[in-house]
Amino acid sequence: MYASDGERNLKGSVKADTLRRLFPAGFIYAGDSAADLSVWQHANGIVLVNARKTVAEAARALGRPILELTGRVES
Repeated sequence: MYASDGERNLKGSVKADTLRRLFPAGFIYAGDSAADLSVWQHANGIVLVNARKTVAEAARALGRPILELTGRVES
């Protein structure tokens, strides 16, 4: 499993490095926070999920294909 585990916080550049190693042909990454910008810099595509305006603007500025998901789904 490749996630934060209480000892290691798999976030930001650490997550980006892990994904680049695991998926050398590229990957698409979904996220919502400024910490995800480090990952999106290396992603083939970006999925924004309910991201704040400033995060969305920074993600768009990376020039990658992007899908923006907003709103909440009622269950």
